[in-house]
Amino acid sequence: MALKGSLVVEFSGQKMDKNLTTLFTGRQKIRLLSVDSTSSYLAEMLRFQPMPEGSCVTALSQMDGRGQAGNRWSSDEGKNILVSFVFFPTFLPVNNIFLLSKTFALGVCDYVRGRTGPRSCIKWPNDIYWNDRKIAGILIENSIGNSGISHSILGIGLNVNQEQFPQHLPNPVSLSQILGKEFDLEKELALLCGSLEARYLQLKRGEDQRISEDYLKSLYRIGEWKRFSKDETEFTGKITGVASSGHLIIEMKNGEVSEFDIKEVRFVI
Repeated sequence: MALKGSLVVEFSGQKMDKNLTTLFTGRQKIRLLSVDSTSSYLAEMLRFQPMPEGSCVTALSQMDGRGQAGNRWSSDEGKNILVSFVFFPTFLPVNNIFLLSKTFALGVCDYVRGRTGPRSCIKWPNDIYWNDRKIAGILIENSIGNSGISHSILGIGLNVNQEQFPQHLPNPVSLSQILGKEFDLEKELALLCGSLEARYLQLKRGEDQRISEDYLKSLYRIGEWKRFSKDETEFTGKITGVASSGHLIIEMKNGEVSEFDIKEVRFVI
């Protein structure tokens, strides 16, 4: 089924991808040449037909790729991983929904670390950084009904083979720039699926504490006195944790501790 703004390359049923080692993540895949947004395409598909957990939509290019908090994701055609997955975390209480963000961020970070080493980390809430440069972005869209979370769409933009980026992007980087070689996108996507599934299975097993501990250990600039900006005013603070709501906890030099929502505070890099 082709939806508006898309061109289907291939629809893959389960167990067709020889690179995959997962139980379900990425086992059903729709490959597109171009699309407005892989997440929007997947959401529209779910309106018309049921899909197995872990199903994904990939594209060579996105005309309207969406990032966090209304930002746009920029990518050269055929150079990077542009993918959206559907998961059904109906077992997770709505009041603990940020645990899902931690889980998915760790899955992507685990994959990047497997390629680049320990200098990869999670910039709150779920961007993936290598040193001070952004290598991946994550957008999670949850559908919540009367009985809780019905499904979650996880959109990922991962810079793989792109060598040059638009000047308006402040600090992008790709695997190719870091490691000096080109990567097979299908093989890298399979590895990413494996890392995501491993963390998602931890969540299903109720390993909440381990996920939260690993997330904090992986958090960019945690425990360091750094410069932040709020309402165009800069201040020095230290990240001490993340609240269950997802708010970032920062200690000020005067000992005051405050919580910040997304877009309320930004890092001065």
